[in-house]
Amino acid sequence: MDNTEHAKKYWTKELTRFKIIKSVWINEYIRMLWTDVMTAFKQKTGCVCCMDDRTEDWQLRLAGSWILLAEEIGIDGIVDLMKKYNVEEVTSHNDCWAAKIYAKTKGLDISKSDEYAKEFSKKLAKKANLPYRHIKVDHPHAARCVYVDFTNRFNPKGIHWLPKGFEVTAKGMPLQHIIDEIEVAFTIATWDHGFGDRIDQNSQFYVFVVGTPDNFYDFVEALNEVSTKAEWKIRIDFFNKINF
Repeated sequence: MDNTEHAKKYWTKELTRFKIIKSVWINEYIRMLWTDVMTAFKQKTGCVCCMDDRTEDWQLRLAGSWILLAEEIGIDGIVDLMKKYNVEEVTSHNDCWAAKIYAKTKGLDISKSDEYAKEFSKKLAKKANLPYRHIKVDHPHAARCVYVDFTNRFNPKGIHWLPKGFEVTAKGMPLQHIIDEIEVAFTIATWDHGFGDRIDQNSQFYVFVVGTPDNFYDFVEALNEVSTKAEWKIRIDFFNKINF
């Protein structure tokens, strides 16, 4: 099954779930179901991983295994952040759409994007004196939401009735980069190979903010700007396990 067909199948399968979330918001949706919700919260392991919905559970996630963040703060800045998270391993994965964005931005050959992702992750691992591992994903990509995690403890895969989505580690990250990650997730979801124009003002891309940002009002203001730029094709929804 190619990625377009997989996206179409996922869209149909998840349509009812997203309609319910739209009507009641994510907090009420979780209250309605609740089952095993607390199993989705536990300390994440110290592994640098992509935000892709197909990669492994309980990892520290940013687009392209942090390749885009390196463009903003440099590889030394990345290593400093990794020390705060007690990172133990650096990974990459095949079919990385964030790496494709990186290649396109740099004017590089997009067909070689996986190689760029590997090269960066290996370089990062060497710089941090950590082991490197490549993750093999075996199915096409599809995600209609992004979980922006300010708790560093949340894993949506731990709750079978939550929609699968991108995952962004936000705690301790620069505000602008968190916003950039959200825009990357939206861009990937709305590319023609994904959901394309299925995402519109009525059937939006969801940003689920987990926990409380340090600079809450600045974050909300920046999110509203993103939503406006996306012509309101982005819906923002907050939830926090303490408030259930």
